[in-house]
Amino acid sequence: MVAQCLSAFYPEKDIFEYLSIRGSTWVLLAAIASSMDNFLNKPIKDLFSLKFDISCSLEDAVTMWEGPLEITLPFVSALLPAVQNGVKAREVISNSIKEFKEKTASILKIVWVTPGLRDTFEKFGKEVKLTID
Repeated sequence: MVAQCLSAFYPEKDIFEYLSIRGSTWVLLAAIASSMDNFLNKPIKDLFSLKFDISCSLEDAVTMWEGPLEITLPFVSALLPAVQNGVKAREVISNSIKEFKEKTASILKIVWVTPGLRDTFEKFGKEVKLTID
């Protein structure tokens, strides 16, 4: 529901154009990693403590990530300054990731109180294990 509303404002073409820029995938991955506490709706002290079920097939992994990405991909415009005309300085990348995290955090707060969407993220969260080594 939220994703459908967002897609009306941010067409897939714009997301594709962002992803076609050199370095954009890595910046997006870093932004998603920094937002995992919002995805899971709980604090994460160490991102290296996150583990996914290794018995998950590629098809299952794609399905598992569809919900979270559908909701957050419309915010890739926040990451554009980090990759326009080549990957930028660390400070520009950090600021872009911070902006992405702030934007996605606000929409994810809504997701966590919306019954149908909450189920999607709870299911996603069950696939993520926090390990303490």
